Order: sequence, then structure tokens, then C-alpha cells
Amino acid sequence: MKQATVTNLFALLIPPPVRTDAEIASLLGVSPVTLRSWSARRVLPGAGERGSGAAGEWEGGRQGDRVTAAELGQADAGRPLQPSRDASPALPPSHSPARGSSDPILAAAGVSCRFGGLVAVNQVDFAVQGGEFFVLLGPNGGGKTTLMNLISGLTPLASGRLIFHDRRIDVLPPHRIARLGIARTFQVMRPFQGLTARENVAVGARFGSVDGADHMAAALAKADEVLDWIGLGDQAFRDVAGLTTGERKKLELARALAMAPRLLLLDEVMAGLNSREIGEVMELIRRVNERGVTVVLIEHLMKAVMGLCSRILVLHHGAHIALGRPQEVANDPAVIEAYLGQRYAASRGQVSTPTGRGFPDFPSPAHGRGSG
Repeated sequence: MKQATVTNLFALLIPPPVRTDAEIASLLGVSPVTLRSWSARRVLPGAGERGSGAAGEWEGGRQGDRVTAAELGQADAGRPLQPSRDASPALPPSHSPARGSSDPILAAAGVSCRFGGLVAVNQVDFAVQGGEFFVLLGPNGGGKTTLMNLISGLTPLASGRLIFHDRRIDVLPPHRIARLGIARTFQVMRPFQGLTARENVAVGARFGSVDGADHMAAALAKADEVLDWIGLGDQAFRDVAGLTTGERKKLELARALAMAPRLLLLDEVMAGLNSREIGEVMELIRRVNERGVTVVLIEHLMKAVMGLCSRILVLHHGAHIALGRPQEVANDPAVIEAYLGQRYAASRGQVSTPTGRGFPDFPSPAHGRGSG
């Protein structure tokens, strides 16, 4: 790669006020027409899509900020990809849909994902209501994390559709999905090394939200607010390498909350924590959900979420085997069989039928922790 090209690529990484398509095209040494074609094919994430301004409009409403009719369907043809006018502030969120809202915030229809010959998620359907505390449950390898990756745009669908607030999102790249109001944490913690806790959270505030801070000073101020709220204010200037596992888990949550999400995806946020830390994290999640933020949580520790979640979706070998209230799921024959085996289910007279669907509650520490 030529030295000039390397220099230009590094220039793109410097946080700009808001770059125009012409400026980005100039840095890359291509024409604006070529740049727009790249953006349409998602070759260059971020080209011409960063929003700004108090009104929350996408900068200039450029063609690069639109998705095609083929992507979003005829109902969305020609509609600019704009942030919602009622997006929640970072913390504490207070005007998202109330718990139990009748309108789904997230819906999946026939969602499937394949890795070669392996079907990781197989024709899954569900809907999450606004303000709901929704849990994804299932043995390791059930497809839970893969499903969360599909929602956040990290993994492409093989078939099906994902709808967020009446907008199809499975055709969008991850950064656009995030700026619509979907934030997540990861099973494997990956803080930005060499930065302080405060700086890590500021990254979410500055770059992860369409209503994000216009400059780093504002992002750092938002990071201070979030860290204080989550109980890490005294660790703000500490390098992340010096944080404990529990503190890093809270940091992951803080960085996601700094994005001002309306939908928060949490992937085994309590993994590796002791009982005291689990209680602290669950209390934080409860407070977030009570403010109206919809929560989708992957978790094996059912005892920890039984009193908090409203419904549970159980996945086994990528398929939906149960969906319902916690106690319904806990007693579902298909779920008992998936976790404890057919022999145990038979001993209780609860062997499922091939098409059985239901809902569960049960601890599964014996199955360990891992990708799901």
C-alpha cells in the first residue's frame, strides 16, 4: 500500500466534526460517485452517515444516507435513515415505552443463520414488547449468542427478517443498527486497552449514538455521568487493565448505556461474577429496565432473573422450543429434556413431543459457560 494511502486512511480515523462525502472521497482518492457505490454495498462503513445537530437530522440528507426500496421494502422506499425523535437520553433513560407496551420494539420472522452446513439458528420467530425484560435461554451451543449477533448486525441472516420499531434492520450494517438505538455487551469482555475507564465509556457516548456528543469533551462529561450512575465513578481515571472482572463487566454495561439505547442486548453479563457482584449487576439492569429501556438478556443463571424477566425464549440446537412466562418455561417438558436429558424427563413423566413448545426456569451451572 502506498504511503499516501496509509496516511489518508489514518486521517479517516481522526474524529472529524462531520465529514462530507466529498471530503471522504478526497481522502480515499476516489470520486464521490464511487464512494456512494461503496456505501450502497457497505464496503465503507460510516461513509456519509454520521448525524449531528440538535434536531437529530442526518447531515444534509445525502443519498448515501438512504437505503434502497429492495432493502427496506416498498413501505420504506426512499425514506432517509433518520434517528428517532424520541430516543432516550443516555442515563437515566426515562421516556422509552413503559414495561408491558403493546407495541413490539423488536420482531423476528423466520430468522435463520448457517455456517457452512451447520444451522446455528433455525426459523426462529418472536417479538419483544417495548419496555420488556426478555431472556434468551438454552444449553451451550443453542444459538443464543448467534441470534444476538444477528440482531446487532455482526452476522448476516441466511433467511428471515428482523424489525426494530417498524424498520427492517437485517439489511443494515452494525454501526447503523447501533445508531437506531440498539446497544449490546459481549460475552468476552474487550475493553479498549491503554485507555481509562472514563475514556472507554466516552467512546460509546461519542461514536455509538446518533444523538452522541459532538466532541470529546461532551463525551467525557457523559462518561462521568454514566460511571457515577453505575457505581464506577471512583474508577474513572483508572486504566482498564487494573479493573477486576466485576468492574469490567460494569464497564461493558456503562459503555453500552452511554449509547442511549432503547434496546439493550446483554450477553451473559453475569458470567464469572461472585454472588455479591451478580446481585449488584442485576440491580443495575433492573433499574435500567424500570426506566423503560427494553432488555434482552442471555443468561444461564435462572435463579438470578426469575423474579425480573417477563418472558423467556428457549433455544436448543438453534430451534425455538419454548416461549413464555418463567414458571411456564420452568415446567415445560421440552426444556427439561433439553437441559437434563430424556431419561430425567421421562422419570418425571415429562417427555416432550417432537413439536412440543413451552417455557422454563432452571439453573444450569453444570453445563458451564460458553458460546451459545
